[in-house]
Amino acid sequence: MINTIFTVSGITYEPKQLNISKSMSEFGASSNFTAIFDNPFGRHSADFKIANEVRVLADKDTNPPTTLLFRGILETRTFEGEGNTQEVTLIGRDYTARLMDVTVEPVVYTNSEVSTIVKNIINNEVPEITTTNVNVTTTTLARISFNHISVYEALTQFA
Repeated sequence: MINTIFTVSGITYEPKQLNISKSMSEFGASSNFTAIFDNPFGRHSADFKIANEVRVLADKDTNPPTTLLFRGILETRTFEGEGNTQEVTLIGRDYTARLMDVTVEPVVYTNSEVSTIVKNIINNEVPEITTTNVNVTTTTLARISFNHISVYEALTQFA
C-alpha cells in the first residue's frame, strides 16, 4: 500500500484524487500536480490560497511516509458543483516553474566566481528560493551577461 501525505502551507489534507506528473525535455524537467477534494457546502473555500506551498510525501508500506515526492506552488483553484456535491480542484507546479517564469534583469558580471553570480541572480529575481546548497567553486568568469532570459536558462548556462 502506498501511503501519502498532502500538505498545503504545512496543513495536511486528504484529497479524493491526486495526480503528479513529471515532464522532461531538452529544456529541463518540471513536475505538476492536480488534487481534487470533496467540498460540501464550501468546507474548503478558505483553506487554499494561490501561491501556497504544496508538499507531497509518499512511501510504500511506510506510515507515515518520509520521501518527498513533490514540492511546489498552488497556481489554480477551481470550485465546481453545488451544495453537498461541490468539489475543489487544485493545480500547481514545482519550484522549477518559478525559475522558468521569471527573467533576469539586464546585468553584466566581470571577474566573478560562479556561486556569487548564482546567489545574486536567485536573491534578486526569486528571493523565495534559497541558495543554501550553492557551494563556492574554483571557477571565476572573466565576463558574463544576461538580458531578460529566464532564471532557469541563466542557471543552465552554469551547469
